[in-house]
Amino acid sequence: MTTTLEPATEISMSNLFKNALIIELNIGCPSGSKAMNNAAQKIRQYFALATGKWGNSSSGIIDAAHLEEIKEKLDSLIISFNTEAANSINDFLGENWAEYRNKFYANYQVRPVERPEFKSDSMSIDRINHVNSIIQENLVNNLRNLEISLINRVRDKVCHFVDRLMNPDAKIHTSIKTNINETIEECRKLNVNGNMTFSELLDLIELKINSVDINMVRTNEARRDEALLMGASSIEKIKEVLETY
Repeated sequence: MTTTLEPATEISMSNLFKNALIIELNIGCPSGSKAMNNAAQKIRQYFALATGKWGNSSSGIIDAAHLEEIKEKLDSLIISFNTEAANSINDFLGENWAEYRNKFYANYQVRPVERPEFKSDSMSIDRINHVNSIIQENLVNNLRNLEISLINRVRDKVCHFVDRLMNPDAKIHTSIKTNINETIEECRKLNVNGNMTFSELLDLIELKINSVDINMVRTNEARRDEALLMGASSIEKIKEVLETY
């Protein structure tokens, strides 16, 4: 699953990311009402789910095909934040709120993924190649971190599933399987480089988890043991894949 770069692969690397976009999120919320802080947290939580980790914590990567739905949701959450920010500032500061308004903000910018395509008429070929090599190295590192973070998203959900099954007193809700499936779907959308090994891992875990009948697990100890085995084997497969990085 690791990306191996060979000579003159800049073009192929660029093509891998041609349908990917970076979203940079900016939130200013130094203090305020509980409602405003909650509104800011909802933006951060949605951003963390809808985008893949890319570089610093305020940047996320997406497949361009999902841009409009993500923008629609972010815009709605930002409107709620702005409303709560205005109310909070007005309540605390009254007519003096205007001078503090620029300290409270929520916005985002969308840009293409930076690729090793830097050109300059004023720089030597060696210098241009050096700059492009740095860009390419950052791409590979960010891609590696992205895939690891997505695999860990799924692993965390499956580990929770197994933990519940191992506790004989724990209630097993159907939502535990739903949460895994939703996370798998999120990760499919964020497989921006079309990594087949990652895709096959998601398919395998989905198949294993969906073979579990939650209603039977609740009442049948043998079925519970089978489900536990399914979850444990999924975790083992995830571990194997992570060890390739």
